Amino acid sequence: MKTKLLFTFVFSVCTLLRTDSFAQKSAAKEDWLSEYKMYFDSSGNRKTGTSIKNISNIIELAEKESANSILPIYKDKINNYYIPQLWLNIADIERMSDDPKKAIEDYNKVIMSKKPDEIWLYHALLGRGTCRTTLGKYELAMVDFDTAITIFPEKGDGYFRRGFAYIVYYEDKKKGCLDLEKAALKGNKEAYDVSLKWCK
Repeated sequence: MKTKLLFTFVFSVCTLLRTDSFAQKSAAKEDWLSEYKMYFDSSGNRKTGTSIKNISNIIELAEKESANSILPIYKDKINNYYIPQLWLNIADIERMSDDPKKAIEDYNKVIMSKKPDEIWLYHALLGRGTCRTTLGKYELAMVDFDTAITIFPEKGDGYFRRGFAYIVYYEDKKKGCLDLEKAALKGNKEAYDVSLKWCK
């Protein structure tokens, strides 16, 4: 009888420990996702007023969650989708704040990550290329634009930025206007407006 009671007690304690551990893991998961949802909408767009500090905090929480998770698919989703997207947003803020060198450092965190989602890689290459033109590194910028175009040739942004660079920095109106035309056909309105001005 005593043995049975002892077994029941030990089993109950183990169950409580497992339940508590599961609750802690669920809370950690909710913690970083709640932070994410606070600063990003359902489409992954950064909400107005979101700061680098806000995003850095989410990255820290997400990295801890990934390190503690035993589910490969969940870890991959955090490491290849969410974290690169978060670094991309930090770099975009830095680029728009006229800090191209720091922005390049953080775009590199997206580009050099193990297996970033292609959409974040695409935007990171465009962002880094734009920063490189600001710093006068035109050849490296063109490599970034070329690479972005190979990832998503159906999108107009890469053609627009490369076409703009051809005209402004290389004074090659022929190549530039050809790219602007492609960008406009792929739905880039800015390319259409610029081509009206420069490619008559």
